[in-house]
Amino acid sequence: MALSAGAEKIKAELQKAVALRRELTAMDEEWQDMLALEEESTGWEAMDMQFLHDLHTERLAVRKALAARQLRNLARLQHTLLTDVQRRVMRLRYLQCLTWGDLIGRMGYSKQYVLREHNKALERLAFDAQKKLPKKTAQVS
Repeated sequence: MALSAGAEKIKAELQKAVALRRELTAMDEEWQDMLALEEESTGWEAMDMQFLHDLHTERLAVRKALAARQLRNLARLQHTLLTDVQRRVMRLRYLQCLTWGDLIGRMGYSKQYVLREHNKALERLAFDAQKKLPKKTAQVS
């Protein structure tokens, strides 16, 4: 089943949050590596302090962007008429960033059922987003 343009747009927005989460995870791992190096060295003077400052600043910016996206996504899920299954699929996929294999395993449903519910949820979110757009006023000539 092909998704509508509105559903594709919402899916892309949700996928951006997943990408941010993955980027943040990689940055956190890099940060932990840097801290481990610091413990082995004679002190912070052995490292480039500007680099550490920049890395920390970048981590904070990514965290803020991710938090904002996830709050929007959560609000979108909470205020939409999704079924419990659809809401759970969306939370596991886009808020907890599970892979499809992990998500399907956790839910205990068939792959086809989970993907169908995912697509229905995207279409519902797109429909709700479309309803909330301001209607264009008719032009009187």
